[in-house]
Order: sequence, then structure tokens, then C-alpha cells
Amino acid sequence: MSFSIDGKEWKGNVNVKYGEPFPKQNRSIELENETFGRVLVYITNLGTPEWTEKMSVSIPIKYYITEIIKPSNNYQKKQQKKNIGLRLIK
Repeated sequence: MSFSIDGKEWKGNVNVKYGEPFPKQNRSIELENETFGRVLVYITNLGTPEWTEKMSVSIPIKYYITEIIKPSNNYQKKQQKKNIGLRLIK
């Protein structure tokens, strides 16, 4: 069993193009997350797939983030601010 780095379960959609394999429940895959960047996730639940216009299928999923592979610029900036440790003194 994998552990979440932030302690919460995320919801999202995976777009699967024609010919690509479908994600499987209780497996890990790489995804692009808007908050963290490129991440490794553990899928806990799959929803009902829906066709899109571009010969692809959109699958709703619930997942835990287990590892950050390539952090986004916004995430890196937030981490740098936390590491500096500056505080406002009244």
C-alpha cells in the first residue's frame, strides 16, 4: 500500500486516446496535476468512461499522490518560501 504525501484523496479525469491502455484500479500511473506538476499517483477508484470528440475516452478517477516527479514552478516557489523561514514580527 502506498501513502499519500499530502494526506488527501484527489479527484480528476484521465483522457485515454485511441490505442492507449486504460488505467486500472489499485495501480500506480504518472499524471499531470495542476497543483504539484508531474506526479506518481495510486488509483483508488475508477468511474464510468465517457467518449469525447477527439477519439478519446475521459475516465473519472480518485487517487492519492505518492511522489512528485517533476514539480511545477508554482509548487517550487511555495516550497522555497516555506524553507526560508521568515516570519512577520509585530
